[in-house]
Amino acid sequence: MQIRNGIAFPQPRPLETLGDESGRRPVAEGDAPEQLAVNDSALEAMLFQEVSAQDGSELYAAMGRRFRDRLKDERSDFPQGNFDRVLEDGASDGARQLQALAELEEVPFERLFQEARKMFSDDSDLILVLRELMRRKGIKEVVRRRLRQLHDQIEQQADPRRLKAGINCGLKARLFGSKLKVDARLLRETYRQFLENDDSGVPSYEAWIVMYGVEARDRVLRFVGDALIADMNALDPSCHRLEFFPLLARIGTLRVLSSADQLFVGRALATGRLRDLNDSEGDWVAFLLGALQYPDEIGEALDLAIGDRLPLCRAAERSEALQALLRHLSAVPGILFAGDGGRDAALDFLLERASEAFDHEQRERRMTHGGQR
Repeated sequence: MQIRNGIAFPQPRPLETLGDESGRRPVAEGDAPEQLAVNDSALEAMLFQEVSAQDGSELYAAMGRRFRDRLKDERSDFPQGNFDRVLEDGASDGARQLQALAELEEVPFERLFQEARKMFSDDSDLILVLRELMRRKGIKEVVRRRLRQLHDQIEQQADPRRLKAGINCGLKARLFGSKLKVDARLLRETYRQFLENDDSGVPSYEAWIVMYGVEARDRVLRFVGDALIADMNALDPSCHRLEFFPLLARIGTLRVLSSADQLFVGRALATGRLRDLNDSEGDWVAFLLGALQYPDEIGEALDLAIGDRLPLCRAAERSEALQALLRHLSAVPGILFAGDGGRDAALDFLLERASEAFDHEQRERRMTHGGQR
């Protein structure tokens, strides 16, 4: 808290990382002017830090009065604008504050740049807000030029693919974020990472499960697919047209994986012996993904899924469970397994374990029958 001219001003709080509490509280519909005072005072404190190096209290007091008057006048008639693709909370209020700062000639461009970054930490959000402000009628030409300069500098410094991808998938991220009850900004970042990764698809699928939960895996895949189509059809897509072909192929592979996942897990849970050993959907998904990515080490995935219970079963029960698991895994397409011969390696391991259990079962039966004679 700073005291200046008998007035207490709170310290400005920068925007924290994605998913944390922001220094600028999102403005909810119906907020009263008194509730917005914290944001305005924070901006005044930012201005104070810049001006205090120049003339001190008199200049600051004059600027503070101008800034408060402008914000007060603009609250009632500031247009909401088209901020549907802006995923930062309180986009309209942030745009109003950014325009008010741009209109103050005393604020140097470097300071305007810093405060714009704090208000909208994501390049895609900031570019969209600046474009909306520059389109508005009635804005002074000198202010428009400052906003254009800010826009061009942000655009030059940003990664072009991430910037355009974030803009083009914004609406889809907002829609699916509402359905999944997750932060739309997290979905936007998920799509950007999909564009940047060049894996087979299985590691991405596993990462989505870790991030969003096993129940959401199908809807996250649908979001990424829909976002890719929206990106392709955008006026300014994030990739060259030819670059979308391998991305579409990865989406196709992920859809094959999703279908194989649903089929394998459904069959495992429908098999009484396997369900008795483990009735967790997430554990069976983890087993499948482990078998696909590390087929030569499928024994470890098996131990994690049912390793603590399987040795306690009778030989006949172990044989039945392993044979069922072998049947279900053999239905998974070979293209999903890592490495050459990955599918054969995984199935051979299960076949060997199932054969051992079957031989043990036969020995137990012979011993039982021999004892009865």
